[in-house]
Amino acid sequence: MGLVFFCIALQVNAQKSPQIQQQLDLLKKSYAISNQPALKKKIDSLEGLLNPTMVRLENIFENNSIEALENPHKIEERTNSTIDYSVLKKNTGFLDIGEFRINLSRFTNYSQEPIIKSLSFLDSLVYIAIVNNRGGDKFDTTIIRGKKPSPSLIKNLQKRPPSIDPYTWQEIRRKEGFGNDCPPGNCTHYFIAITKTNRLIKVSNPDDMMKILPRIKTGNDAFFQIVQNNSRPKGKYAKTKEGFLVLLNEKISNCPINYADVMYRVDNIGNMVQLGRVITKKTTLCN
Repeated sequence: MGLVFFCIALQVNAQKSPQIQQQLDLLKKSYAISNQPALKKKIDSLEGLLNPTMVRLENIFENNSIEALENPHKIEERTNSTIDYSVLKKNTGFLDIGEFRINLSRFTNYSQEPIIKSLSFLDSLVYIAIVNNRGGDKFDTTIIRGKKPSPSLIKNLQKRPPSIDPYTWQEIRRKEGFGNDCPPGNCTHYFIAITKTNRLIKVSNPDDMMKILPRIKTGNDAFFQIVQNNSRPKGKYAKTKEGFLVLLNEKISNCPINYADVMYRVDNIGNMVQLGRVITKKTTLCN
């Protein structure tokens, strides 16, 4: 039956494909003469543009064990090796992960900056802020959109009964919020938003996040849907017709501490599924 190919997204524009192929042929001729590493990188990049984002590996997947699929580098159990086999630092080439092969040339690196300020919040919100719990009774507020509302407005919104405002403000409690972004401390956060109709919305758990982030429009939206914190991601993303593919290097166990490249699919309304993983590092350490 062989490989069953199907394209998920980011197809090459039909008019541009011949131009890319022509440029690729010229580079290959030059590389055959000069054998310059820089030309090889350009060749790999252009070849990636001519391939789909992801293909299914039905036969390969069926004929391999779970150990071979999850640990293709044959990393020994509970070793202190510091070698990281993650491919996230690569911008070209292919990665077999679970029953899929992905084209790294189609993926964009996440910028190493906090992502919360760039999330695609509802246009109906005139004010959005994050309240951070830095541990104990230390709180601070980061305004994302709008100006800080007057105390009188907040006071009036607090008095609205639940029948009018089901997200009525409640007193801050230490354990409220989500997204532990500075472990092992208790550094949670939650969101406050005010609509154009002066409705106060408080988001203190991941399930309610879609109240103010209704659609996944960017790679940062997709990343936040997975990890729900403001950390600097180590990963890549690719746009698809249904949403995004996200490839992250994650800690998959705490004792021993093990890491893997993990691939997720996040659709446009926030549904998420893990498609596969490749173990990249095993240690004897524990959190």
